[in-house]
Parts: sequence; structure tokens; C-alpha cells
Amino acid sequence: MPTFKNYNEFEKFFNSKLQQAMELTRDEVFEILSNKVDEYYSETPIGGWGSPPYENTDMLKNAKEKTSVSKIGDKFMFTVGFSDEYLTYEYPGWKVRFGRGNSWKNGVTGEEVLSEQFNAHMHGNPNFMGRHDYWDEFLEEIDTIGLDNILKKNLKKLGVPIK
Repeated sequence: MPTFKNYNEFEKFFNSKLQQAMELTRDEVFEILSNKVDEYYSETPIGGWGSPPYENTDMLKNAKEKTSVSKIGDKFMFTVGFSDEYLTYEYPGWKVRFGRGNSWKNGVTGEEVLSEQFNAHMHGNPNFMGRHDYWDEFLEEIDTIGLDNILKKNLKKLGVPIK
């Protein structure tokens, strides 16, 4: 551990280590999210009754993103999630017909996939069912490990002596 002549030297050293630890933490959170998305893609959907064959577009898989770590005031921040382009992307779906000429298109947006289907045992629409609640599983894994524990581990890895 280096010695410091004054508080400013300490603060500069610590902020540098904190930024690096936040980057490592962001990467771990991104990896956990990526693993959940990979599990979603590896799950074979059940069903498809009366529907065209299920096709993976890889849109969700390719939309994962992480921001750089930024410092705003005395706080460091990062975001792990999905691109804005994906949230507004509209899956093509297909035309569904009921009764006498009543029809609608069953496509969904990326936001609907994430907010409704990623955690509701669905792949694209109710015709293609899955077995997992991926958001709940992701959040439970993060909660079990603890973001603060990930950050502490990374600070220690960088040589910051904390308990």
C-alpha cells in the first residue's frame, strides 16, 4: 500500500482503484446477464400450435450492452442492459385469423419481450412456451452474490485493503 502526503493524493489513488473495481464489477454483472440470455436461447420452446416454426433471430442476444464507468460528482456509475434500438425493435410476428375475417398481427417489441416474456415462460408469444423466469433468476443471482460483495472482492483484487 502506498503512503500519501495528503488527502488529495489518497483520494486520487482510491478513485483510480474504485474506477477499476467498478469496471470489473460491471463486467461480472454483464457476464451474469449474458449467461441468462444464453440460457434463454438454448432453451427449446414448447408448443407452436398452429404457428409458423419458431426461429431465433438473435436480436435479444445481440442487444446486450454495458456502458463505460463514469464519475458524476462523487459517485461512479455504470449500466448493464439492452440497447434502446432493441427496445423499440418490432419482431415481425405473423398474421393470425379468428372467426370471420378478424385478424391481427402478433408481433411484439423488444421491450415487450423483456418486460413480459423473458420472465413469463414465453418465447415470442404464448404459442411458444419456456420453463424459466429469467429476470427473477438474474436478480436472484445478483442478490445472492451481492453487488457490494462483488465490488469489495474487486477492490481487494486491486490491492485496496478493506474488510
